[in-house]
Amino acid sequence: MPVERLRIDEPVLLIGLVFLCALIILRGRVEIATGVYCATQRWAYSVDIGPTVWVWVWVFTIIASAIVFLLRRSTPKSFRLSLDGKVPNIVVWSAFWLLWMFCLWRSFPTEYSTQLMKNLLVYDSLSFIAISLLASDLSRVKMFALTYIGATLVSGVISIPSLPELINSIQYSIFQLRGLDSVNYLAFAVPFSIATIFLLVSVSNTTGWWYRVLAIAAILFCVFCVLLTGARQSIVALGAAWAIYIFWLLRRKRLPRWFVMVAIIMTSLVIVLYSQTALVSRWLGPDANLDTLGGRIQVWQDAWIVFLRSPIWGSGFDYFGASYSAHNLWLDALAGQGIVGFTFLIGFLVIVVRFAHATGIDIGRDDLAGWRMGAFCVLIYSLVQAMVAGTIGASVSHLFWVSALIWRLSIAAKRELLANTTISSLRVPLRLLARVSTPDGYL
Repeated sequence: MPVERLRIDEPVLLIGLVFLCALIILRGRVEIATGVYCATQRWAYSVDIGPTVWVWVWVFTIIASAIVFLLRRSTPKSFRLSLDGKVPNIVVWSAFWLLWMFCLWRSFPTEYSTQLMKNLLVYDSLSFIAISLLASDLSRVKMFALTYIGATLVSGVISIPSLPELINSIQYSIFQLRGLDSVNYLAFAVPFSIATIFLLVSVSNTTGWWYRVLAIAAILFCVFCVLLTGARQSIVALGAAWAIYIFWLLRRKRLPRWFVMVAIIMTSLVIVLYSQTALVSRWLGPDANLDTLGGRIQVWQDAWIVFLRSPIWGSGFDYFGASYSAHNLWLDALAGQGIVGFTFLIGFLVIVVRFAHATGIDIGRDDLAGWRMGAFCVLIYSLVQAMVAGTIGASVSHLFWVSALIWRLSIAAKRELLANTTISSLRVPLRLLARVSTPDGYL
């Protein structure tokens, strides 16, 4: 089925977009370009911008702004990335994994596998590199998150039908937020889910009541949009990520009581309203297929059989030969890349988790610790969702850029810990000298 395309060719909009991209490039604001790109990349391939497409506009903007960003840090001391002994592991490991997938693509060339390989380079690798550059600076991380949230909110406003049409049809249809008709609903559910986690971090880090009200309103809108997609895997994964982050906030005593009360009231209201619509049929209706998880159990069994046929090397990206996948990240890696690729996947995740806990997830000042924990919750969301909708090169690009975010923020936390330890160690002899000294000299 051909994808319905949206063409933006109004001169005013095109000039405005060119001006915005030029301004981002000239100022080296790679975090803004990356925020827009990560929030829209999975559906914006079907948006035409003059003679090109939306994705390529932001690919160029990211690369150009990254070059300017690096040139401005081009002194011998600042140009070099500040890496400790463990950091190259994630870069080298990822490079070898990508090389392995390139060899698989060359060994099992099909149109579908070629598309997945392009996705790995354009979506996964580019966003991983961009986040690796900017995430050592917490202020740039915050701007990236703000841009990600803003781009997601705009896409939601554009994609939601008119209010009368929405109210009328929500009683009969479970897929309301589709954007373009032929784009996969999961492509819309992912950015809205991640945006709610970023917004929750912002709520917990800010003290201004006005900003908290705006953030809560944005959270409600994003949750509403996630529900409208009908993406059960994202709803469950988002619930798991939220539960972990809120538990962390309660443990650190950083969650105001009023926020807990508002969250309980709003959650109850959403459940009541949700139960009155056709959306609930995805869970309780005759077509819910929860016993077979929407037919995925059979697909998982087929993927396991494919893995057993070639357990070491796998059968390539298009292992079913029908341009569809196992709908499970782990089985997708086993069937397509064998034990070798599965080892790369597990090793990558182990490295990321070790970074997250190398200095303790609570280490760092409140805002740094909050964003580290928020990034870790996005990783949790990605892994839970990937249990029923995970395909390397197709639906888990956010798994890679959030891993880079965890990596770089963990390095920043470690530097902060070392700096505080050094200051504390210097204070000890000073206090000792103060105690043993007298106005006439030392005793």
